[in-house]
Amino acid sequence: MGTRELDLYVQRPGLMLRHMVVIHLTASRFFGGPERQMLELARSLSAECQTAFVSLAESGLRGAFLDQVRDSRFRGVALRHDTPRLVAAFKGLVRLLRDWMEQAQTATGRR
Repeated sequence: MGTRELDLYVQRPGLMLRHMVVIHLTASRFFGGPERQMLELARSLSAECQTAFVSLAESGLRGAFLDQVRDSRFRGVALRHDTPRLVAAFKGLVRLLRDWMEQAQTATGRR
């Protein structure tokens, strides 16, 4: 999609984007190169862009990455399930996103 098309999409009546939300879904057992890149991207985005990180359970080994996320003052959440319970993980992700959308709508007075 080109810039012109994006501008038309954003300016369409009834579709006013106040800010962008970027959610990184990851399966990280430690804090390394890819995790650093995600955090640097989050830090480089404008103030109007909210960033959150969601990690699969990874047998409880996702703590180092989520600690870095929270130390950087971003929202970091661990899903309760992962393989082989991917359907449960998906349902947990959907529930989390719906909760966040509801919170955003409540905060902006849009319901």
